[in-house]
Amino acid sequence: MVKPRSLKYIFYRNLGPALAVPLLLMSLFTIFTAYQNARTQMVANSKRVSTLLSNTIKTSLQDSENRITALAKLLDDGKINSTNLPFVLGQILKSHGSFLDIRVLNDNGIVWAMSPHDEDAIGLDMSRTPQFFDAKKHGVAMWSKAYISAYMNQPTASISVPFSGGVIVANYDFVKLRISVGALAPEKGLTVAILDGAGTILANSDSGKALRRERDSNADEYLALSKKSERLAMFVIDGHEELITVTPISVTGWTLVVAQDMQLVMDPVYRLAYTYSGFAIVFMLLGIALAYHFLSRVFSYFQKLIVNIRRVSDGSYQLDLPHEGIREMEEVEENFYRMSQHIRTREVHIVELNEELQFRLGEAETASRAKSEFLANMSHELRTPLNGALGMLQLLQMCDLNSEQKDYAEIAIRSCKNLTDLLNDILDLSRIEANRMPIILERFHLSDIYTSLEEIFGLAAREKGVDLILEVSPEIPDAQLGDPVRIKQILFNLVGNAVKFTSEGSIVVEAYPLPSKDLDSYRVLFSVSDTGLGIEDSQLENIFEPFTQTEASFTRRFGGAGLGLSIVKRLVELMGGKISIASSLGGGTVVYFCLTFGPVPGQDEKASVLAEVDIEGDLSAVRVLVAEDEQINQMLIEGLLIKQGIHPVCVKDGQEAIAMLESNSFDMVLMDVQMPVMDGMSAIKLIRASGKPYANLPVIALTAYAMGGDKEKFLEAGFSGYISKPLEFEDLLRVLLQHRSQ
Repeated sequence: MVKPRSLKYIFYRNLGPALAVPLLLMSLFTIFTAYQNARTQMVANSKRVSTLLSNTIKTSLQDSENRITALAKLLDDGKINSTNLPFVLGQILKSHGSFLDIRVLNDNGIVWAMSPHDEDAIGLDMSRTPQFFDAKKHGVAMWSKAYISAYMNQPTASISVPFSGGVIVANYDFVKLRISVGALAPEKGLTVAILDGAGTILANSDSGKALRRERDSNADEYLALSKKSERLAMFVIDGHEELITVTPISVTGWTLVVAQDMQLVMDPVYRLAYTYSGFAIVFMLLGIALAYHFLSRVFSYFQKLIVNIRRVSDGSYQLDLPHEGIREMEEVEENFYRMSQHIRTREVHIVELNEELQFRLGEAETASRAKSEFLANMSHELRTPLNGALGMLQLLQMCDLNSEQKDYAEIAIRSCKNLTDLLNDILDLSRIEANRMPIILERFHLSDIYTSLEEIFGLAAREKGVDLILEVSPEIPDAQLGDPVRIKQILFNLVGNAVKFTSEGSIVVEAYPLPSKDLDSYRVLFSVSDTGLGIEDSQLENIFEPFTQTEASFTRRFGGAGLGLSIVKRLVELMGGKISIASSLGGGTVVYFCLTFGPVPGQDEKASVLAEVDIEGDLSAVRVLVAEDEQINQMLIEGLLIKQGIHPVCVKDGQEAIAMLESNSFDMVLMDVQMPVMDGMSAIKLIRASGKPYANLPVIALTAYAMGGDKEKFLEAGFSGYISKPLEFEDLLRVLLQHRSQ
């Protein structure tokens, strides 16, 4: 019979290897991981320093080149003459700080101006120098090789930029570059050097090496490494293994070398690994000694606690908590009991909240539907009488009126259109607030929008003696992907305000490119500036709020409901952009907004636009059936058609329209949507499904339903076209001409 072994023996026999093996493996893994992390960190640090310093040098060189190029352009444009040239040169030296001197050579290579000024150098012939010869030959900015300046007795490199009257030569200051490189010397185990094309040290974190102008012993290997795709390698230098990172500076042909001593990096890693391994062994022994003492009681306690946790998770709160006489365990028992009671209370509360939430959600959905229906009905009911008023005024305008009567009719028509615009603004604002304003992406041309701005506002601006200037950066592709309708609405609002509040000076609309976050988008900054009245600082804070106006007194000179800027701001935000305004009273106003467009279409792609139809044409032979229940609207449409030589036939509902189509021949149908007996939607379905000759007849929806998505809904239902009320005479003619041949 096998003698039973004690629990302690079994525990130690199993726990010893269970702790020893993982700790040993963990120690080995720690050493390996620390080594790999150190190497990775060393490589990352070397790359970081190389990238940081190379970018700094490239930025400094590019900045230097840009400044001299800008100076050359100013000389070409005649904005700098011989009188103020010394001052400009001095300002460049003072602000930039990376030049030893700047010289201006004429076409013969003679120095005729320089800074700092030196009478001995003025008149010096530099026509045979590479700086002058290369710049004139190639016609672009050229960097020379590094050399010791005889004039300044310092190492330098020259940037030469040609201009129409000669060449500008500026000598780069290597002393500043050495200071930047030397600042990296305190980093442990790090050495930084810059070599020229011949391998000569131009700058070094050890300043003594650069001053000796000696050639680096490993220059050939460094230069060869700079031409590879992976520019990191291990070198043995003075008996030390070092990681070398090489970065070419393409503008000048220099090479940046960053070296890190492997031993200095790895020593702390080894010490850490040894220390960790020792502590791991100690902790293993202590763990074995203490674990047995606590394990039995703790294990028993948690087993009972697990049973209670399972009960709570199953929804039962009848608990049998263990009592082990240990303070911490009793605290766990107490807190677990309190937690279970809180869970129970919260479950009840969550059920109540869910019920209330469902009730509130139902109320919100009902309110949203009611608001949408109210907006649709208000839009329809307001547009119907507006259509009658505006249409009759257009008919009146076609009569034989004297000049005074024509003025009255024109003013009344303009008032109706202003009322229509106000209605559209209110409905737009309501749709935006209800998140029902769709942004429809399509290809368009910015030039088309700018052409529309000129056509709409150009004459009004000129009549006030104001210049309307439209500018687009040539860097912006004309073809873009976005919502041209909303973009046009934004610009029309802003330019319309500018024309309204500007009595002299100019209005400038500009567009500039902005950096994009990814390749699938294109960002553009628009600005609309004017020299008008301006806005007080106290009013700028609320300028984008609905119904806000800059004039609140009874002596207001300018009309408007104060919705334009509010709609503009919300449209910009709907398209993922931002808007801001800067203004001062009497000093004009500038509005900035940025928009993000989709991927720029290819050069062979065109914006999707509807073809314009000439409104000049003979319609006398066209036979039109008009289905309209409103008597005034019948009179209006009939009058407009008769003016074109058309004799229309009018009916009051869709049922009469179908009966008329059965017994007569027509070229097209103008049909209202909301009618008694049979509405337009039901009628179009019966027409299209009839299978009779009139099934494919052009049927145009002529309706006061003009909310977002209405047009698409009617076209999808089978209508051939869509005209919204209030009716514009030119829109009606354009539709008739567009569909007369179909």
